Amino acid sequence: MAVNESIRVVSVAPYQFLPARFGGHRAITFFYRYFSREVVFSCVSVRDNESDVFAEYPQYKILGKSFFRYINILNVFKIGKVVKHNAATHIMTEHPYMGWLVLFQRLFYKTKVVIRSHNIEAQRFKTMGKWWWRILAWYEGIIYRKADAVFFITENDRQYAIDKYGVESYKSTVVTYGFQTPQSFSPEWKAKTASLIRKENNIAEGKKILLFNGDFGYKPNARALKVLVREILPQLEKNIDDFVLIVCGKSIPKEVSQLENKHLITKGFVDDIGAYFAGADVFLNPIVDGGGIKTKLVEALSYQTLAVSFDSGAIGIPKKVISDKLIYVADDDNEGFVNAIVQQLNNHSEWNNEKFTEYFKWENIAKHAAEFLNDEL
Repeated sequence: MAVNESIRVVSVAPYQFLPARFGGHRAITFFYRYFSREVVFSCVSVRDNESDVFAEYPQYKILGKSFFRYINILNVFKIGKVVKHNAATHIMTEHPYMGWLVLFQRLFYKTKVVIRSHNIEAQRFKTMGKWWWRILAWYEGIIYRKADAVFFITENDRQYAIDKYGVESYKSTVVTYGFQTPQSFSPEWKAKTASLIRKENNIAEGKKILLFNGDFGYKPNARALKVLVREILPQLEKNIDDFVLIVCGKSIPKEVSQLENKHLITKGFVDDIGAYFAGADVFLNPIVDGGGIKTKLVEALSYQTLAVSFDSGAIGIPKKVISDKLIYVADDDNEGFVNAIVQQLNNHSEWNNEKFTEYFKWENIAKHAAEFLNDEL
């Protein structure tokens, strides 16, 4: 498909996202890759951003890595040069933090402003107990209202911004998080990967593998892990015995990593989390706060791995696109969560993920974003 040359986007990604190590990084990396095939696209980023095969577009590494970059008025002029050089029709930024800066560009260059929201930031920090979340909500609301277009990652976030921030509905749309599975993916590849995971962790062939992963320096993930290990795991052990729970990710609390339990393996950070998504029998998502879409849940499902999630952790994944491959459990219903795990371990229904693939395919997501900008020209 030919690039729409009438739409020329300069996007500001104010932190390092290449190489893409985490879900938030991949949310930018893959969206930019496919979006740059729909419109004329370039990116302003930090100097630490590495070169990457996924970056099929010009990069301008002109931002520093200190917090000062978010408030440095000089960045208005640095980015302005990029906007002018590329004759940008739109300037976009990830998250609302640099919204003030891109709004300045609109004054000087008559560009339209697009904010790409990864979650409602004020609500995320509220759940983390930050006292200043109200100040952020005030600022976030202004930026969303002033923008010409806002891309929200879930319909829940979009409706929240309409209801609480007064965002005009016609100026917003859902541009969700997508997935990118290996080109070699197949049921045979998945089975082989599962065998490798079992061998690496000395897990017998008959044992079922449950998986939870995340950055446990992030409080919602840490809280979910504690619930999983302290409350859900003991209840599950009363129901079944032939299983192991693998926990992957940075900053696993010592009270978990040092716990001696035959049903628990704490791996810490792994280089290829995709292999663990593919090798698990059931992915667990016991998260009830944090906002946005849980990228790890989308990725696990993209590897055709069954999943169980509390309702709040599954926001952004419509039930109509996933059927019984994901069981939604009411928040904090630990007994229901245990029952759902057992149910999924006995779920042998055929995997038909055509609707899921169409909804979360990066090509379709990027195309929708480009069409939305084209319609509002």
